[in-house]
Amino acid sequence: MLELLDKLLHQKVLAIYRSGSKIYGLETNKSDEDYTVIVDGEFQPNVIKEGGVDYFVFGKERFKQAVRIEDGCVSFFTIWIDNTCLALDNLIYLDESYKEEFISIISEDWKPKFKKWLRLNLDYLGARLFNSPNEKTLYNIYRLNSIVKNYRSTGKFESVFNEEDKALALDFKANEQLRISHEAKLKEIFSYLESVLKEDSL
Repeated sequence: MLELLDKLLHQKVLAIYRSGSKIYGLETNKSDEDYTVIVDGEFQPNVIKEGGVDYFVFGKERFKQAVRIEDGCVSFFTIWIDNTCLALDNLIYLDESYKEEFISIISEDWKPKFKKWLRLNLDYLGARLFNSPNEKTLYNIYRLNSIVKNYRSTGKFESVFNEEDKALALDFKANEQLRISHEAKLKEIFSYLESVLKEDSL
């Protein structure tokens, strides 16, 4: 994989870790292989598809900005950046020269940026929920529900998935013909998540 990415990107690869539905335990027989890749130097966030695999590629400064949810980052790349919570468990490659910086970046405190991250997710998913309620990516509303409820009860930002939400997300992903039956539940959760943004305590 490292040699392939070197040829595709013409950049020194600093880190690779698994991302996407598989790290959340939501893979189906139609799931893609997804990896986050960080390269040295300037590289605008991009998705590179090769051999049935999706590589989400960042230059190292862009990766840092995405993790910090800084203004100017493209929402499509920042809404999934919570997968850094699972990066070390799903690490494929980490250049020794980048190890200390990488661990420092992914260990940043989520509390100051939690609401901004949630707002970006709801803007992205809401546009799909109210216009294309069958779109596969909407399973992430169930995932957000678990993360937010855990955060409210523990004060910790963790990539968690309770059994009920996980089962619903899997059903939504696997049964395309029945996705419309989830619409009311998804809208109920969406409304709850919107209300969370109004809480001063977060």
